[in-house]
Amino acid sequence: MFKRENLRTTIPLLVCLFLIIFMFIYYFNKSRITYVYQESTDSYYVDKAYGNSKSYTIPKTHNDKKVTGISVRAFYDHSNLEEVIFEDPESIVIVERLSFSKCPKLKNVDLRYVKTIERNAFSYDDTLNNIETSAKNIGASAFYKCIGLKNVILNEGVETIGELAFSYTSISYLKLPKSMRTVYNNAFEYLDTLEELRVYYQFNSAYLKSLPAYVSYN
Repeated sequence: MFKRENLRTTIPLLVCLFLIIFMFIYYFNKSRITYVYQESTDSYYVDKAYGNSKSYTIPKTHNDKKVTGISVRAFYDHSNLEEVIFEDPESIVIVERLSFSKCPKLKNVDLRYVKTIERNAFSYDDTLNNIETSAKNIGASAFYKCIGLKNVILNEGVETIGELAFSYTSISYLKLPKSMRTVYNNAFEYLDTLEELRVYYQFNSAYLKSLPAYVSYN
């Protein structure tokens, strides 16, 4: 038979256990960002975002050093994420693989100064509707199945577009800059909405020339 004396011990223990569990859940669901130091660049990358909030702001610095990148899976599968604000867009130079993948409510991200967008960085982001970038490298499947993506501006500086990078999007017009060096086969596969793809006349690509939307310019 359970004794009253045992209750005096058990109840405080249960209360403590409940508080520990509550604090644990609260801590890992609170909106916050952690960072990881990159010795090679003497800067920090966003390591992980917690809390699944609608909006996050990436500061210009952390521990008195620049924040220059978004790490692998940092915002992966954040179902409520609508916007990410870079306090200093010019400081973010790399968006690593899967970092914003499966964020179905994400609408806009400032990629104008990013130099590298790795594979699957934004794949399956249904509501991402426009991007502008000068990224030298746009990785394979970087914007794969971003079905709401209609407006894409590729500025001078873009050199490589990987396989399936813009597949299953809703782009109707796209101009590739003169800086373009490599476009992998299938980069624009399953892109039925593409009506005009303007390519600098000196850039020779059998794959691009095979597309019905191909138009050269000089």
